[in-house]
Amino acid sequence: LVHRPGQWMTDYNKALEIASQQKKPLYLLFTGSDWCPACKSYEAQVLSTKEFQDYAAQNLILVKFDYIRTRAV
Repeated sequence: LVHRPGQWMTDYNKALEIASQQKKPLYLLFTGSDWCPACKSYEAQVLSTKEFQDYAAQNLILVKFDYIRTRAV
């Protein structure tokens, strides 16, 4: 697994390992991207901004836990 700065990871253990190696904090996002209005708003108003993305790429290891309600069959 290759980590790219500013990219969301889904493997917590791998993210923790990378964070330890790079001496950066984890930024954990718990979301419901297909059903949570507040999550969608946070994504649009904060996480998708250039300011956040630039800061995160330099300073954070991003980990996303997406609890979706719809499942592909």
